[in-house]
Amino acid sequence: MVTPPPNLMQGIYLAQTGHKVEALAYLRHAARTESIGTEGWLWLAAATDDLEEYRYCVQMALQLDPIHAVALRMRDELARRGIPVEPLPGNGTGRLDHAVGDLPRGSTQRRRIVLAVIVLLLVAAFIVAAYVITVTDILEDAVDEVDQALSGSETTLSIGSAPGFRFSVDLPESWLAADEDSADWQAARAALEEANGGDVWGRVDESFSAVTRDPVYGGVQPPARLVNTDQEALAREGVVATLALHAIKPLPEVEAGEEPTVCNRMVALQHDLEGGLASGESQQTLASGVIERDLPDDCVFFMQTRTNPAGGQDVFLVGPEPDTVRSVAVAVPVGAGRYALWWMTFADEASSGYQDTLDQVLDSLKYIPES
Repeated sequence: MVTPPPNLMQGIYLAQTGHKVEALAYLRHAARTESIGTEGWLWLAAATDDLEEYRYCVQMALQLDPIHAVALRMRDELARRGIPVEPLPGNGTGRLDHAVGDLPRGSTQRRRIVLAVIVLLLVAAFIVAAYVITVTDILEDAVDEVDQALSGSETTLSIGSAPGFRFSVDLPESWLAADEDSADWQAARAALEEANGGDVWGRVDESFSAVTRDPVYGGVQPPARLVNTDQEALAREGVVATLALHAIKPLPEVEAGEEPTVCNRMVALQHDLEGGLASGESQQTLASGVIERDLPDDCVFFMQTRTNPAGGQDVFLVGPEPDTVRSVAVAVPVGAGRYALWWMTFADEASSGYQDTLDQVLDSLKYIPES
């Protein structure tokens, strides 16, 4: 059985399991020391955040296989962004030097040996083909994530007057900050009011500069929201999908003997919020946890709940009221001692369609300290 080189195998495994930083080290080492083939170059492209390295990997993959479907998609995406991928000179394909029919004839025993070798080669080729197909399918999923990252946009929010708070988050292009002071939002709101009526949008948006934080209890009033303005989604789901900042509060202290890191304090927060937020017969907790992100001591807490519209956070209807909505509490650190509590709300029946967006929020939502 033909297997990929060891560093390449380890890099692919790490990339598949979400450990991109570790995967990148193995994949780069494999590219220098092993023959990694088309799939190896594409895995390296999917793992790197360096645009020039990404372009070079696509270039190398196309040198080895000029008609590889995933490599062509990646090349076309780069081209749409004004980054050409020029072909490298030379031929990256490999060929057998002799056809099977050219083998010399010999004794029956020799022919049997040759036949056995041919059978083994065919079995090996089948195994390799199956491996390549499997890896390509997984790689296409990884490339979809890269495409989404390239096609999304980073939104930076300034909330409240000086000193105020600033946050950034990566969201699809259809998501906008519902800030009354924003010209982009005013234009989007006019289109939304024409398509869906105007009653709801006056309750959705606020002037972000006028948002205040209660110095005693930490509540943010009124909540600052980002909303999905996709007209098809609104018509299909009947609920305005929102991501809203509701509070900025102190992180709880850890138990005696524990190190008071941000991540440990997020775990303590998880214990507190699971009891406080998940209470009530009308609310069902679906999942919760603390996720450690790429930077040192950078953790985020989340809790997904299903509830009726009356008990949900930030439920704005533009159609018939659904039986249930999905509300996701997301807590991100604000410095070393506080956390910001956000709520993401959308139609429960559309939850699978918002999973990628939720993953983006959990991965990218962060507080920007004052410089």
